Amino acid sequence: MPHRLAGGGPVGDHGRMSTKGSPQKHRSPWRRFLPVGAAIVLLVVLAAGFFASSILDLEKHRESLRRALEEQTGWSAKIGAIDFSLWRGLVVTVGPLELEDPESECRLEARTVIVRASLAPLFGGRLEIDTVEILRPRVVVRVDGEKLPAIRPRSSGPGGDAGSALSVSIDEIHIKGGSVVIEAGERGRSRRLEIAEVTGLYAPSTERVWGRARIKEGETRIKWQGKLGQPISVDWEGLPSETLIPWLGEAVLRPGARIAGETTWSPSAEGGRFDAHLQVTDLLLLAGEKPLDAVTMALRVEPTDSGWQVSRLEIDSGHATVLGRGALYPLFDLSFEMPAAGPEHALALVQAIMPLPLGVSGEGEAQATFGVRMGEGEEILSRAEGALRAESVTVRSFLPEMKNFAGKFRLSEDNVLTMDDLSATVAGGSMRGSLRIEPAIPPGNASFAIDLADAAPSSFLAMIAPGQEKALAGQADMKMKIGVDLSGKTLSPAALRGKLSLESKALAWRGWDDLRQSLSSALESAAPLLGALGAEGATGTSSALENRWVGVDRIALRLDLDRRPWRVEEFVVDGGVFELQGEGSFAPSGAGVDMSFKVKLSPEVSAEILERTPWLSALANDDERLVLPVGLLGSLSSPKFSLDVERALGEAGIGLNEVGLESQDSPSLRGVLGSWLEKSIEKKRKKERDRKDEPQ
Repeated sequence: MPHRLAGGGPVGDHGRMSTKGSPQKHRSPWRRFLPVGAAIVLLVVLAAGFFASSILDLEKHRESLRRALEEQTGWSAKIGAIDFSLWRGLVVTVGPLELEDPESECRLEARTVIVRASLAPLFGGRLEIDTVEILRPRVVVRVDGEKLPAIRPRSSGPGGDAGSALSVSIDEIHIKGGSVVIEAGERGRSRRLEIAEVTGLYAPSTERVWGRARIKEGETRIKWQGKLGQPISVDWEGLPSETLIPWLGEAVLRPGARIAGETTWSPSAEGGRFDAHLQVTDLLLLAGEKPLDAVTMALRVEPTDSGWQVSRLEIDSGHATVLGRGALYPLFDLSFEMPAAGPEHALALVQAIMPLPLGVSGEGEAQATFGVRMGEGEEILSRAEGALRAESVTVRSFLPEMKNFAGKFRLSEDNVLTMDDLSATVAGGSMRGSLRIEPAIPPGNASFAIDLADAAPSSFLAMIAPGQEKALAGQADMKMKIGVDLSGKTLSPAALRGKLSLESKALAWRGWDDLRQSLSSALESAAPLLGALGAEGATGTSSALENRWVGVDRIALRLDLDRRPWRVEEFVVDGGVFELQGEGSFAPSGAGVDMSFKVKLSPEVSAEILERTPWLSALANDDERLVLPVGLLGSLSSPKFSLDVERALGEAGIGLNEVGLESQDSPSLRGVLGSWLEKSIEKKRKKERDRKDEPQ
């Protein structure tokens, strides 16, 4: 038990009496040495500072730092002012800094570079840099298609130059808030792409690279990662095709597409390769004319002794696939193969790569091989061949649709499209033949060599003379060797040339009725005059024709489209009770007709009419068949028939001067025929009177 002494201090192991009678205060041992420790630390820091100052002679070791950067990047380096601080380790500030790729027109400029290093290794003559921070650098990349920027480390390990006792190594190089400008093309006409918010990392010790950025114009995000000497992947989000055009050229990739996916660069002793797995919208490649909504692409590009080649290309629309390969640079020459696919999807995929002037729809199948290359004059040449089956095919919107189509096609590099072994349904009839379009792109002159069976001529008439097609009904067999100018937006008669022949046994035309009525009226007009002579059977001459008129058995037509207006070289009609043969012209713009015919009545009808009206024998031929020269004017929908007066009288052996008619006096068929008969009768009566008046 402790005992308390005078003065209140405790007695025991916890206190002692001072010589002055009061207890002594407690002191810890570390407190005793604190000033000494602080002094030692200060001396060490000061010594390190003086040592660092002595070994970091800024000018003496500038070359060591420059060489370290060059060895770790492979780019030439220029270092500006250097300062350092020992606060929180060794911090060296450099500014400005310039790096330039000696193998391309690419450079990096930064106002400030912060170098953080470990202090302790300095005592061993080593500068071990933990990080190099390049703040807000500006990188300019010049692309000419051959020399691309790259990091090319050439250091075999940490070390300095022979004139420096300091060994330098770098663990990581950081880029923060940087920008990249990519330029391509000739000076003054260059393409330019700016990339902002560039943050990146390069670790020389592990050769790791990592980074992210944003395309300045737009919301495209880019990320990359990997190791030097190993595959480096780049991820794209919403990348416009304009971003890649400076690298690939507009002849390869066209503006307007959006790209997402991953691209990987895999280096190798042979130079490496690019592999890409992409999702693309509004894709348009090479010589394509119609962008494709959405596709996936798998691509491999590899260097060769002469440039770059595509060793693998697969484009998949989800319904059709194209496989391709070939040279990419400097002059591309790519070949493609498309396995069998639905015609609409197949054509859409082809037209995103090269032009093909066809429209297809419906079920069927298409397969093709095709290619696109750049010629020596940088012209783009396309080629293709394949087979096509489809419910519907159109060459131009103003030409008839070809239904149930089947055929082969070939597009040559001299821009000629040929289609052979064609079969289809056109204008309701069966078509066989071939087609040639030159030039094919843009569509120029088309040459058709086709046979049509049981087609509706009204369908073709509607294209060149709308509204007139109602005058025709029925089907015909047609042979066409015609040319069509496809360069216009609509079909005009002037765009047609060549020959057309037609034959039909089932073609109805309202003009046949008009012809019958005109012939009947002409025959009937002779009845009153013949009756005045007391001829028996002077009436009812038209009934023989009308009672036997049953329609048209056969029509044959040959048309020359090279003449203006079109020339009707031959027009033959077999109507059973009559035969018609003639020629003339046809103005397609209004379906205007100007023709002359010989209408030859059948022997039976001619005999019946002549028996009743023998005076009409003047119009009979040697076979005793009545022949009436008839003219046709007007249009197909409103035909007007008339007798050719001069021909009718001339072939009857009576000139116009004999009957007292002038050529300009051409009344209707009925009136002319009546006048002619009246004059003929008066002439006969005069001869009778003259004979009676002669002296006996």
